[in-house]
Amino acid sequence: MKTMLNIVFAVVVLSGAVAAAGTPRIDYVEPVRPQPFADDADVIWYDDFDSDVRQSAYPEKSGQTTTEVCFGGQGKSLCMHYPKGHRGIGNRKLFFGDSPVYREKALRRGERFTDVYWRIYVKHPRGWTGGDPAKMSRATSLTSARWSQAMIAHVWGSGDGVTLDPASGVRDGSVVTRMYNDFRRLRWLGNNPGSPFRIHAPEEAGRWVAVESRARLNAPGKSDGLNVLWIDGLFQTDRRDLDWVGDYTGHGINAVFLEAYWNRTSPVTQSRYFDEFVVSTKPIGTVFAPSNPELVRTSREGPGSGGPWEVEVAVRLDGAAPDAVEIFRSDVRQQRRRRRPPVEVTVGEDVWGEVVWRSRPIDGTMLHVKVDRRSGRFTGVMAERNRLEGGRTYFCRVRETGTDGDGDPWSPWHQAFQTSR
Repeated sequence: MKTMLNIVFAVVVLSGAVAAAGTPRIDYVEPVRPQPFADDADVIWYDDFDSDVRQSAYPEKSGQTTTEVCFGGQGKSLCMHYPKGHRGIGNRKLFFGDSPVYREKALRRGERFTDVYWRIYVKHPRGWTGGDPAKMSRATSLTSARWSQAMIAHVWGSGDGVTLDPASGVRDGSVVTRMYNDFRRLRWLGNNPGSPFRIHAPEEAGRWVAVESRARLNAPGKSDGLNVLWIDGLFQTDRRDLDWVGDYTGHGINAVFLEAYWNRTSPVTQSRYFDEFVVSTKPIGTVFAPSNPELVRTSREGPGSGGPWEVEVAVRLDGAAPDAVEIFRSDVRQQRRRRRPPVEVTVGEDVWGEVVWRSRPIDGTMLHVKVDRRSGRFTGVMAERNRLEGGRTYFCRVRETGTDGDGDPWSPWHQAFQTSR
């Protein structure tokens, strides 16, 4: 019989339910290796930054890979470094399809792509200072060797969150930009609202967060283009009914760039890290994990080892149910007040799940726990199982329980992961 669960609110940024910076999180879920993206026909590019040879596929790049911080606790990540007063060191420029720039290094050379997804995992260390570094990534349509652009799908910082800032370089069916970032000739399509998820805020520092975007060009002569943003496995914001390129069909989307540029410069010397970079023609989602995954929580702040702690894992449901927990709710009304007409947007979604595993109390000196019967119990629809069901998406939440049994508040539901079928 299904276990009846209390309805809880989580990740409700706009209504004020933001966990404090000291509330623990799951830093990462141990991934399967290799990830299935490496052999997926829909995937244009996959890079876990572990291979130095693979970095040669980027015709333009700066910044070093590092073993000091990496997703999954082994391998490497890309370090985006910010010396004090500097705009940042680190980028990767990937070219593909019908790119007229670096044609000889373009992946899947000659193909035309009109709908592209790209995802990275981002980690800001504890003590991250100064808010957002402005630039994170972008997809673009390059149309000449001079880097003129038919469109750009920017993923940029916006306060503690992230926003989309789509732009068009086409007028009356012709590309009017004459160079890269020809801002005077671009037509901006709207940068509000931003994400309710506060990726640059102190409470999200110290863990890996997935950021996925989509750019779909409009059909010739129609305003049906699309730009979408997901963070931590949850929809954040979009821009619909976009006229990206008018009637222009000369080039598709043919480049994705990872960026470090900080407009205002960094107030202190610090770094953030990118990992698990995927570009695909289909939705990507979060990292794949084993059906008995190991969860690794964030390290503690301050003196002492901390008290016991516990974890719950919920499986994502397609709709609400009497015994469901509420994983995410966006305050649509507040978001709409921030919208800048005439851009039409769809903001927020209600996401439901059912708790399917609860850990036993975990010793405060430990930061790892495995989702199995030894460390906890399976509940709800998975009560009779000894592992998580394949082909599903899961979310985690964590709290410290204290020696007297009275638990601290739960973290928001976070650190989504997928299991293979």
